[in-house]
Amino acid sequence: NPNVASIGCDSQEGYDLAVKHLHKLGHRKIGLISGPPESYIMQARYNAYLNAMDKYGLEINDNYIGTGYFVSESTRKYIPKLVEQGVTAILFSHDIRAISAITECKDRNIRIPQDLSIIGFDDLPMTEYTVPSLTTIRQDRISLGKCGYYALNCLLNKVPIGSIQLRATLVVRESTGPVPKKPVSNAEL
Repeated sequence: NPNVASIGCDSQEGYDLAVKHLHKLGHRKIGLISGPPESYIMQARYNAYLNAMDKYGLEINDNYIGTGYFVSESTRKYIPKLVEQGVTAILFSHDIRAISAITECKDRNIRIPQDLSIIGFDDLPMTEYTVPSLTTIRQDRISLGKCGYYALNCLLNKVPIGSIQLRATLVVRESTGPVPKKPVSNAEL
């Protein structure tokens, strides 16, 4: 449709950067907790996770993936399930889920990043103030706004454009660390 444009952040690039970072830290079992796959952006991030895992030769296992509508229910359900599977790092489809996971881990005495590494997506302003501060994939909100203005201006002036993908960057903070020497046991959960 020449009257529609989309603006977004390159999920593939973001998850490539995140998986590469975790791989360098020694992580081989990397999970994903995401929103419902019916959402376009959640589907894009799910596919980006699969592609990044494949790119780095890491096991893609359905048991390492959890999806759900409600943030706190998803983290409560999937954090222990993934840890029991031996997952040592988890990617999240957005920062709110990752922040919820930090709280869930704290309640279960799972130390971040000593026992489990966590990476969010978006780089919301609050992420640098979580304890520990959240490693995340940044979407440049100011650039998204500028591109949105550009796209709207093009469409209003009958210049058909398709989609604009902004580059993603990885912001490394305190929620990621080397793979743990001893995995968390079921008794500890």
